Amino acid sequence: MDEAVAVAARASAAAPWSLQALVTEADAEIHRGRYQRALDLLDRALELNDRFWEARLERSRCLASLGRNDEAVAELESLLEASPDNNWVALRYAEIVELGSGDYNAAERRLRTVISRNPSFAQAWLLLGTVLTRAGRASDAVSVYREAIASGVADLDLLDRALELNDHFLEARLERSRCLASLGRNDEAVAELEPLLEASPDNNWVALRYAEFVELASGDYNAAERRLRTVISRNPSFAQAWLLLGTVLTHAGRASDAVSVYREAIASGAVDSDLPARLALLLAEASDPAAETALREAIRSSPAVRADLHLALGELLSAQGRRDEARHQFEIAGAAPAAIAREPTAAGAWNNLGIALEELGRTQEAETAYRRAGEIDTRDSRALFNLGILLRTSSRYEEAAIVQQEVLARNPAHSGAHFELGMLYAGFLGDIERAKVHLQATIDADPNHPRAKQARFVLDQLP
Repeated sequence: MDEAVAVAARASAAAPWSLQALVTEADAEIHRGRYQRALDLLDRALELNDRFWEARLERSRCLASLGRNDEAVAELESLLEASPDNNWVALRYAEIVELGSGDYNAAERRLRTVISRNPSFAQAWLLLGTVLTRAGRASDAVSVYREAIASGVADLDLLDRALELNDHFLEARLERSRCLASLGRNDEAVAELEPLLEASPDNNWVALRYAEFVELASGDYNAAERRLRTVISRNPSFAQAWLLLGTVLTHAGRASDAVSVYREAIASGAVDSDLPARLALLLAEASDPAAETALREAIRSSPAVRADLHLALGELLSAQGRRDEARHQFEIAGAAPAAIAREPTAAGAWNNLGIALEELGRTQEAETAYRRAGEIDTRDSRALFNLGILLRTSSRYEEAAIVQQEVLARNPAHSGAHFELGMLYAGFLGDIERAKVHLQATIDADPNHPRAKQARFVLDQLP
């Protein structure tokens, strides 16, 4: 038996998720061009569960790549009959059966149906463009790619395909720079934007992306501010420019100026629900007396539940002693954690959501929120510290110790983490020498803190 199959077979005997593991390994083999190996893996998966449609779908792709087209078609026809509304099945059928046989009209109809069901399905847009190009309709393919970008689809393969057909396709180049930046390929993003800016210095979208991915990304806040203010002077209703200017000022430590910018944007008629939301959050962070009114207005105007707004309002109400009202806001936030945006301040929002969920007794969701906060901002130790305490109170002592060690890796002077570790090692984990080190560190950090006094008491009892 092939080694890859043997590894997957051992995995299948050990864990309930082995079917997916087999398909994942097969997908990797397909990407390496090893179609026979992939087919062996998929056949193994289907021996375990012959109704595993993902395995059958990938199997059809392998068969087609190996030139066994009749078998591929038979596999797909069976799948399509059983699941006519499955978008992946429809896409593979359009690709292997209809496009493969030159029936471009049928493939186009099927793919447009798939897209109508899921407008963000990048692979369907990409294949539709391929179908139209093969049919000699390159201009229609460009229109399809343009429509995909307008629908919010930003797939690098799709954008590259669009630029092959029309290398002057400005929207595709801008979206490509955004994709490259999001993938961490900043040098390529800059290389994409610089000639665009040289060719179109007065194009507001080009200027905005340059300010975002070149100047803001490099920490040149003054240059980004100047460019964005120029853009806004040309188009005062350009909400995205106002939002990015606020972000630049916040990054530069000028939160009060960002507040002024958001207020000016709203007064200028720029329309975006994120403008009042960001204004309200900054006011809340500054404990501004206008914060409650601003938060309630932002919540009212938001088209979807914004957990970060409800959390901020809950914290404000809690600080005022209005516990029942605060609890209500925390409950709303807890029902919609996905509404927290991935912004520089989002780590704090996820941490606060974790606190709220823990207060509501929803410890599993609180754990998820704390971990999310730690992932977003690797410099912030607050959420990890809270996570460690949650794990300890859940009797998960070894996990708690690992998390608190991570807190110290981020912040070596964190006396709370030293205290937690000292107590864990002195008690449940039974490592006296480590306990002494961390308890002494707690005392050294602030001898007058109540925590230090407790640490001293425990330390004196140790052998």
